[in-house]
Amino acid sequence: PLVAETSGRNVCDKRRDKSDILDEFPFLDMSLVTSEADDAFGPTRETARSVSDRGYAFLLWLRDAPHRHVAVATHSAWLFTLLNTNLVCDDPDLATWFMTGELRSLLLTFDDGPGAKKPKTSSA
Repeated sequence: PLVAETSGRNVCDKRRDKSDILDEFPFLDMSLVTSEADDAFGPTRETARSVSDRGYAFLLWLRDAPHRHVAVATHSAWLFTLLNTNLVCDDPDLATWFMTGELRSLLLTFDDGPGAKKPKTSSA
């Protein structure tokens, strides 16, 4: 659930069971989803820090993944948090709030050298 909306308390933010999703979308590869139910959902709302930490964990996964092109479909709040807490955006417009259904292409650059702090992004 690294790329999921802020979790907890609000039922609208709870993931459906994995089997229900696969029944409706059998072509999806959900092999990275390890649990049937949404284990992240609970009675308390997730903190902004926790959402940011998940975004950072996603970037580490992405850095080490063999893929060159990745599509991420998620909520605007998660993207806003990712772009404003985990990335250095060359173009400040990239870090603004996403509108419903908005698509942005980003080019990520990871610098693992000494003193590196955040991945950089620019318009693709």
